[in-house]
Amino acid sequence: ALGEAAAFISLGGQIFEQSAVVSIDKGMNPVVKTAQGSVKSKYVVLAGNAYLGGLAPNISNKAIPCGTQVVATQPLSDEQLKQVLTSDYCVEDCNYLLDYFRLTADKRLLFGGGVVYGAR
Repeated sequence: ALGEAAAFISLGGQIFEQSAVVSIDKGMNPVVKTAQGSVKSKYVVLAGNAYLGGLAPNISNKAIPCGTQVVATQPLSDEQLKQVLTSDYCVEDCNYLLDYFRLTADKRLLFGGGVVYGAR
């Protein structure tokens, strides 16, 4: 997310954090209203995950909050990688309980899962 934010800012975008949105006036030039003021823009990106509430009723009932755990190994040597991973791929289980693993850029195995639905 930080890399995406940096790329967005480098292209002239602005990010407003810690500014709870009260409402969004849609149209050709949307206006985002907060308790502190309002922002006019050409585009609005909703990045509230499952906590959009009444701001986006058409999608808020399709997302649920969930919590998960992630753990990573120390960086692995090439020899260690050959023993445990035959290819550089990501694996995920899209059943009700999401579990996944992947190799990071610095050669760590990252494991995640244990989803708790409705978490905050």
